[in-house]
Amino acid sequence: MSGDEHAWEVANTLDTLRHFKLVSGRHLKAVALRDKFERKVGGMMQYRRPRALLRKLQKKEKKKAGG
Repeated sequence: MSGDEHAWEVANTLDTLRHFKLVSGRHLKAVALRDKFERKVGGMMQYRRPRALLRKLQKKEKKKAGG
């Protein structure tokens, strides 16, 4: 559970293993869309977003708007 040494060896070994998709396109079609209330609650955060993330999102929006 814990120790004095880093666990990089475990992380590197996990990276070399074969990975499998957890959700396929067929499963995605079965996922229900969120309603208005769920979208509103999902947007609420306990902590403020970091400034760097906000700047990145603003740049992305400007790029999407064509400017």
